Amino acid sequence: MANISANVVLERLAARLPSLYDVDQDAGLVVNDLFSEDATFEDPLMSVQGQSNIHAQFASLRKIFRDIAVDVHHVEYYHGGFSTHANVTYTFAVIPFRVDIRCMIICLVRDDKIYLHTEHWDVRSLISSIPLVGRLYNAVFRPSMGYLSSMAFKALMAIRGGKPSIVKRS
Repeated sequence: MANISANVVLERLAARLPSLYDVDQDAGLVVNDLFSEDATFEDPLMSVQGQSNIHAQFASLRKIFRDIAVDVHHVEYYHGGFSTHANVTYTFAVIPFRVDIRCMIICLVRDDKIYLHTEHWDVRSLISSIPLVGRLYNAVFRPSMGYLSSMAFKALMAIRGGKPSIVKRS
């Protein structure tokens, strides 16, 4: 694949990637267009291989959510792949509830098709978007964990005979 044609392929794949989440698009057609037959799809919850399994993952989203909005902030291209930084908003089909997730997607490309699609989610944004749970998480859990981990570190340093020091730059 020549450099110019490689860039065109990467740009086409990156531009088409959000259609995987579009509930009005046929998931099978999009998967066949974007992914190699033996491609792997991974996210923090699972990993599947093969177009039919990837299709099943994205087709299932269309049954659970009535809308999925992908707001792409940045696409970075490099030799053999690209990464996409986006906010993804999932609106449930049955209950009046939505979840916002910050996501980074890394795609590796071979022979003009994606052979590895890896999603990295931001747990904080996922939990924060859940009513009441998100407020408790941000107001109580995160500050408490910060305090407890700091106290544990200070206790460990005291047991070891050391004292944590803060280095001030002049």
